[in-house]
Amino acid sequence: MEWEESTMKKRVLSAILALCLAVGLLPAGAWAAGGNSGKWGELDWHYDDATDTLTISGSGAVPDRSSGEAEPPNLWQVRTVEIEDGVTGIGSSAFEGYNSLTEISIPGSVTSVGECAFANCSGLTRVTFSGGAANIGERAFSWCGALTDVTFSGPVGMIGADAFEWCRMLAGVTFPGPVEGIGANAFEWCERLGSVTFSGEVGGIGGDAFGQCGALASVNFSGKVGSVASGAFSGCEKLTKLSFPEGVGTIWDYAFQQCGLTALYFKSIDRIGGRDVFSGADELKDIYFGGTQADWTTCGGYSAAGADGLVLHTDAAGFPDTGAGDLETLKKLIAAGVGAGRTEIELLGNIDLGAETLEIPKDCNLVLDLKGHTLSSSANPAIHMLGDLTVLDSTVNGVPEVRNDGVVVDYQSGSIQAKGDAVSIQPGRTFTLNGGTIHAEGQGIVFCAGQEGGGK
Repeated sequence: MEWEESTMKKRVLSAILALCLAVGLLPAGAWAAGGNSGKWGELDWHYDDATDTLTISGSGAVPDRSSGEAEPPNLWQVRTVEIEDGVTGIGSSAFEGYNSLTEISIPGSVTSVGECAFANCSGLTRVTFSGGAANIGERAFSWCGALTDVTFSGPVGMIGADAFEWCRMLAGVTFPGPVEGIGANAFEWCERLGSVTFSGEVGGIGGDAFGQCGALASVNFSGKVGSVASGAFSGCEKLTKLSFPEGVGTIWDYAFQQCGLTALYFKSIDRIGGRDVFSGADELKDIYFGGTQADWTTCGGYSAAGADGLVLHTDAAGFPDTGAGDLETLKKLIAAGVGAGRTEIELLGNIDLGAETLEIPKDCNLVLDLKGHTLSSSANPAIHMLGDLTVLDSTVNGVPEVRNDGVVVDYQSGSIQAKGDAVSIQPGRTFTLNGGTIHAEGQGIVFCAGQEGGGK
């Protein structure tokens, strides 16, 4: 009896091994005995094994993975998904974890993308919404670490919590129409996200929606923003200015904490929702407000006291003009900043001082943002320091540089701060320090081979 049972087990095992071998010998295109087409719930699917493209068509929604509906076999090998017009939704976790997937095209007929629909698709690089997108569910594209390009072509509904969280390669997003809302943590930890543009109204921005986006240097609003939640821009160190040109509804406590903001502009504010709205924004010095002092008080503006040294500028039409594309404009802006506290100037183009020395006057605290441009000089020294100067480049990939053919900076007093490769001493050059201090972050002051620094 034991021998018979052992023989039977061996026969069953042999049959299983034979089946596995047979399946293994099938060509990659042989998805199923019925061919490369079939039904997925109410929808039709077709697989092109020459391009590894799955096309979904018909009327209805792609089922949730938990629905028990038979899905196309071997989804793990699909590289491109094309969803045709007429499909109304994509179910929860429908494609979650399929790492061969690289591109998705979603038509305007799709009114919802379910929770975790494409989460953890580590090979996904491009998502195109060829029309609007009514709603994008929670964690729909979270942890898609290779995702670099998300394109919207129309209005967007609600972007759910954590929808694009940890999409670390995503560089920029543009919303060409109104957006119902950005959920909490929607773009959190998108570490390379450098710019976000909203071309229409935004219903609201959730808590930590752009939290820890350390490369985010540009956020552009065109329409009114309904609300800004706590920590919405927390940790956005490169975001130095933020403008709400059509105003904002409600701003909540700590909305701008631990970010690099130095100035904010609001055309209007309906309500400031707490006493700590501006707390934690340690670099914030100026708020430009389109209304009167009375309007500021009415909306709860007393909470501005939460930031030390914060200056309110009322009846403002926007940020003051701080761009310089030529030497004369640069000098006028520097002169206007004497005694005015921190003064920020952005270069609008390359500026050559020629043989002229640029003076940073006493009682001037100048922040010079090169914006990817170059300040050059053949003078000796190029910059005469009597006040304080910070040189930086807020562009995502910019390498700031101040060049000259003689002594770069003659430090008579004050201080200079350099962020990044901000001051580059070219071959054969020296600098002279006659007082004051140097503060450098990273490779702030760069000396080439054979250089020397002098100080008194």
